[in-house]
Amino acid sequence: MGKIDQMTETESRRVVIDASVAGSAGGEEATHPTSINCTNFLKVFYLNTDLNMVMTLEIRGEWKRHRSNFAYTFLVNMLSEDRIYSPEEDDLLEIRKLKSKMDPISLQKKLREELEKDFILIEAALATDKSVVSLDKIRKRFVKICHEEELEDLKDIVWLNPDKNADDALSWLKDGANPVEKYKLGFVDQRGG
Repeated sequence: MGKIDQMTETESRRVVIDASVAGSAGGEEATHPTSINCTNFLKVFYLNTDLNMVMTLEIRGEWKRHRSNFAYTFLVNMLSEDRIYSPEEDDLLEIRKLKSKMDPISLQKKLREELEKDFILIEAALATDKSVVSLDKIRKRFVKICHEEELEDLKDIVWLNPDKNADDALSWLKDGANPVEKYKLGFVDQRGG
């Protein structure tokens, strides 16, 4: 896929942040635990890392519809520091062919709709550094589908919920958002968990 695969060691990793995180980040006045966790995640992302955020046109539209005031400020700051990465449309078109592999998979209608909604995150991740941060609790379903349907392309994507394990998510950020096996869609906990 060209330049996407040619990231040097000194370049910052690129992370897809779902609008679910943007909509839940309540800022300093947040009182709900999810809102506090999302606020802390975005603060650490901006203030304590040099990571870049991935935005496709579709993700930008989702952020515009669902972001909080705090997330709007976060986005403006990220833009002003040139820390937004937008994949080339040609690269996304190539990746969208993967979606056709899901078409013959027999899934319940509701699950198919959820997966299709989240595919904009998957395609952005595949076009960059294979990392997604989302509140969507669909990760286990993706893991199951990856294994049952042998969707190898999806197995290396890191899918992290900043609310489920807030301290782990912040540590992951501070450590450079490197791939962690237990967060990958292809990870199956052999302990049965």
